[in-house]
Amino acid sequence: MSSRAVGVALPLPVQTSFTYRLPENFAGPERGARVLVPFGPRRVIGVVTAPLDGSAPEGLALKDVLDVLDETPLVPAPLLDLAAWMAEHYLAPPGECYRLVLPPEGVRASRAVARLLRADAPAGDAYVEALREGPLRVSTLARRLGGDPASRLARLRRAGLVAVEQDLAARGFRRVQVAVQTRAPFSARGKAQAEVVRRLEAAGGRARVSDLVRDRPALRSAVGRLAKAGVLRIEEERAARIPGVMEGEVPGRPEPTPDQAKVLAVLGDAVARGGYAPFVLHGVTGSGKTEVYFRAAEAALAAGRGVILLLPEIALTPLLVRAAVARFGPTVAVLHSELSMGERHDQWWRIREGESRIVVGARSAVFAPVSDLGLLVVDEEHEAAYKQEESPRYHARDVAVMRAKLEGAPIVLGSATPSLESHANAVKGKYRRLVLPVRIGPRGLPKVDVVDRREVMKAGAEPILTPPLREALADRLARREQSLLLLNRRGYATSLLCRECGQQASCPNCSVILTLHRGGRHAMCHYCGYQVPAPTACGFCRGDYLRLS
Repeated sequence: MSSRAVGVALPLPVQTSFTYRLPENFAGPERGARVLVPFGPRRVIGVVTAPLDGSAPEGLALKDVLDVLDETPLVPAPLLDLAAWMAEHYLAPPGECYRLVLPPEGVRASRAVARLLRADAPAGDAYVEALREGPLRVSTLARRLGGDPASRLARLRRAGLVAVEQDLAARGFRRVQVAVQTRAPFSARGKAQAEVVRRLEAAGGRARVSDLVRDRPALRSAVGRLAKAGVLRIEEERAARIPGVMEGEVPGRPEPTPDQAKVLAVLGDAVARGGYAPFVLHGVTGSGKTEVYFRAAEAALAAGRGVILLLPEIALTPLLVRAAVARFGPTVAVLHSELSMGERHDQWWRIREGESRIVVGARSAVFAPVSDLGLLVVDEEHEAAYKQEESPRYHARDVAVMRAKLEGAPIVLGSATPSLESHANAVKGKYRRLVLPVRIGPRGLPKVDVVDRREVMKAGAEPILTPPLREALADRLARREQSLLLLNRRGYATSLLCRECGQQASCPNCSVILTLHRGGRHAMCHYCGYQVPAPTACGFCRGDYLRLS
């Protein structure tokens, strides 16, 4: 007898999807829907990659899909196409690529929960006694009682005393209590009740209970008495967890300079037309690229389309997020790995449900479920931080370009020093180059002094804290100003300097100074990996007076 089959990608480090039989009592899930399937002794949440044509192969013993978790896919079709492209382009496990586009808890492994099957189970076993209180997660048993829970529970399962099941409880929004004033007559029965009513009326007749009693927790009992008297009623409502980075304001909306106006005219036309259009925005530091991003985003939002703004580092996120919130209000969402799981859940669903139309974040924000994407911006596109080091490995800038192509949206790659790849694409005409050539206002670029430490050593001065550096630091201290010293250091010593000729040991491939690693007694290039045993003599003059620095 034939049956239907579906291809399912599981969040496992394997380069293939799996085929499962779909029981007759389930409607055929669409591509992108999540399903619960057995995998060995576990139950795992996977993503339907495609319903297979016709029926399952005859004579092939397929495992059944246990449950279909989504009636419709959680993410737009272009995001599913993006995940499939990543799996092929980066030779990455399909399930791990699909995991990136789903909500934070989308394919998380279910939690193992143990429960007691027989109330008359013999006493004496610590696990049995703990489970008499009710079902417990296996991790909780391990934490409370220690030992190896897997082997002990396996023994109890064989004896028919315990069952271990998978709990698929989903993370949800935080719920808060809200007080709503009713039309019931009120006569004050004390100062506390009168104060609660006064505060509720000042809030317009509706307020969170936590806000009403924030500075006077003792008022909470008065809220309860008023609810019993019918003066107010208590409701529950969903409350999104708002990351602290979204609090505060950055005022100001400067008028565009002539150079910015030229760039905005081009970007505004591209946003209005729609369709894939890649741009390289080459703007010197301080030329106002952020204002260009924001005004282009305004055009996209005005057209009813969504916006994603990517930053290379989480450390850069707070200032830009606050500026975006001041500019666009609560429609801004933020996504990055430093958010708590609850915050990520709430931000993801606010985007999915259309409450947030502009997303600011690090590389993972490229997968935000923004529908009808109208603009993608990759700031500091040259940064290596856009490369994901863990599996699945990807380059967020390139993924953003592909997403813009799949969704038919303009994309802006901004940088003061564009990457070689983006520059080459602009030269070839694949990308259009836009330029902001000057800084805004009277500010000039910082003065840079290059100090030749070889000349400093010849003069007999300290080669680390050189005289120019000492003078600059002393000047700042006299002004009661701060100084920042950056040490680019890896390994035991960042260089081997010959005190006789002034040369440093360098890589023959990259001309990069070699770093000395004490543990392995070797000098290494951190660009290409070239390494040699730690030198004992200068490779240029053969002098043996080497200084570590």
